[in-house]
Amino acid sequence: MVTFVRFAAKFAASAALLALVGMLGLWAMTPPVESPPLIGADGVVVSKEASAELIDEAFAAVRADDVSRVRQFLDNGYSANVRSPRGDTLLIVAAYRGSDAVVELLLAAEGTALDAQNSAGLTAVSAAAFKGHDDSLRQLIAAGASVNSNSPAQQSAIMFAKMAGKASTVEILKEAGAK
Repeated sequence: MVTFVRFAAKFAASAALLALVGMLGLWAMTPPVESPPLIGADGVVVSKEASAELIDEAFAAVRADDVSRVRQFLDNGYSANVRSPRGDTLLIVAAYRGSDAVVELLLAAEGTALDAQNSAGLTAVSAAAFKGHDDSLRQLIAAGASVNSNSPAQQSAIMFAKMAGKASTVEILKEAGAK
C-alpha cells in the first residue's frame, strides 16, 4: 500500500509539473500584446513611444511596490488596464508580487478589469494563488474577482495553489467557492 501511495504522489507531482511546463510553453509561443495608446486626464492622446515608456514605468513601479508612483500614473488619468508585452495588467503583476497596497490602489481605480487574462490566460487571482499571496487574494475576492476563471489549458487558481503547495491559499479559494 505504501508503494502505491508513493507512486500516486510521484504521478501527481509529475502531472502538475507537466501542466506547468505546458502552460509556460503556451505562454512563450503567444505573440506579444500591445496596449492601446494612453489618454491622459486632459483627454490628450499620448504618442505610441511615450505611451510605451509610461507603461514601462508603471510596471516598474508595481514591481517595486511603489504606491506613490502607481498612484501618480492613475491620477494622470491613465488606465489601470494597460498591458505588458506578455499581456499582464498592472493588477496581475501586483497580485503575483504580493504588493498588497498596490493591489488595493488598483482595485479602487475606476474601471480596473478584475478578471483580465494575460497571454497565458492567467488572472490576478491565479497569480496571487500560485504565489500564495493570501492578503492580495482576499482583496481580489472581496472586490468580486472570479475564483473560477480557467486558462486556455483549463488550469484554475485552485489548481495553481495546489501545485505550489499553498494550503492556506487553497482553503481561501474553497471558502470563496472555487472548484
